[in-house]
Amino acid sequence: MKILFCTPYRTWDMGRFVEKAFRKLGHEIKVYDYRTEAKVLNLDLLSQYQITRTLGINKSNRKLKRVIKKFKPDMFFVLKGEIIKPETIKWIKETFKIPAVLWFGDDPHLFHTMSRKLAPLYDYVFTSSQDAVKWHKELGVKNVQWIGFACDPELHKNMELSDEDKIKYGSDICFVGVYYKEREELFKKLTSYNFKIFGRGWKDKEIIKNNPHIYGGEGLYLNDMMKAFNASKIILNMHDVQQKHGGLKATFRVYEVTGCRGFLLTDKPYGIEEQFEINKEIVCYESTEELKEKIDYYLENSWKRENIAKAGQLRTYKDHTFEHRAKQIIDFVFKDNI
Repeated sequence: MKILFCTPYRTWDMGRFVEKAFRKLGHEIKVYDYRTEAKVLNLDLLSQYQITRTLGINKSNRKLKRVIKKFKPDMFFVLKGEIIKPETIKWIKETFKIPAVLWFGDDPHLFHTMSRKLAPLYDYVFTSSQDAVKWHKELGVKNVQWIGFACDPELHKNMELSDEDKIKYGSDICFVGVYYKEREELFKKLTSYNFKIFGRGWKDKEIIKNNPHIYGGEGLYLNDMMKAFNASKIILNMHDVQQKHGGLKATFRVYEVTGCRGFLLTDKPYGIEEQFEINKEIVCYESTEELKEKIDYYLENSWKRENIAKAGQLRTYKDHTFEHRAKQIIDFVFKDNI
């Protein structure tokens, strides 16, 4: 099957994992990076942001039409797609008589500001929020399904580390994620531990300034992030309020950590128990006191920690790779032809 895949395509973007998964399933896939194509390089216009943005969006949409005319796909597949214009999507569907498919991974956060406007334009919608499935159906989207994040076993894996990397990335507790006030308030209760925090916005915060033994560094990506997950004893995860109560089930980070055979200690968004067996494949906490108790327990009982990490990786590889997600998409979109 020929698939035109419109996606952000930076080195660390999820679209790269999705593309690889479809190729592994035997599909011919052409990537169109709609964001990069929207950039306008006329320096005289850079000070005129809105004009520049409008010109860039129009440019990207025009080129998309040329690309799809030449490629002639069997499916038009979009990841995010915030600047692909409604008239472009309508033209593609009417001209080529192919399904238009959207994967929107920012629900529930951006449902009201973005995905509720985008989803009705497509024939099939995959959303990261179980709650948003209902919301989209209320808007008239007939073919909508929840889809989870996933891992890529070629990147998210157990690895041998040099002594230098073990020192650089390793700790008793590791957290990788951007700064939120709620996260800092929780982490202030954990300052007695050997703790490393990686992510945008942490360096100048009170928890780092007042606790010199806690490392606060910039964000990690790709192999560097995997090294941290492999080098650390406990990888901490914390969903924000919307993620926890909005039907997300599990963030991308959950699958990345378990794919690396990291020991994941996470808060408990509803639905996560559908993805993993709690206390056997991952461990969850529901209060600060319980978090500290579990940190102490699993630091003391390394063999239990390691067994859970191994089981988590087995589950992730069995049920939660991007190939599983790609197959879910094909099966749902072409269910009448299978």
